[in-house]
Amino acid sequence: MFQVCAAITPPDTFIIRVLHRFGLRVWAETNFEEIRSAFSNVASDDLSKCTITLAEEMLHLFIIIIGERYMPGVGKSTMKALLRREVLHVLATKPTPFSQVILFFLF
Repeated sequence: MFQVCAAITPPDTFIIRVLHRFGLRVWAETNFEEIRSAFSNVASDDLSKCTITLAEEMLHLFIIIIGERYMPGVGKSTMKALLRREVLHVLATKPTPFSQVILFFLF
């Protein structure tokens, strides 16, 4: 869903919306340090840790949006790559025999 929105929406608009969704709009501004010093009553370490964690999650989302290309026809992805990815995700949850793995794909 995010990939579709990223493809349809202008890049600037998409990034601003994601920043707003994560509550990092102020963090992305050039005068973030000045704004942060205005909130001296909040423990700066706690605020920094929270901001860094949110920024890492947002950047991870961008990596996923850019890197997840497993739909056949998108980029150079093939059906084999899609099936490999799906099998790896099934096996990552727990050891599963082939007879159970095949059931995940019979829908």
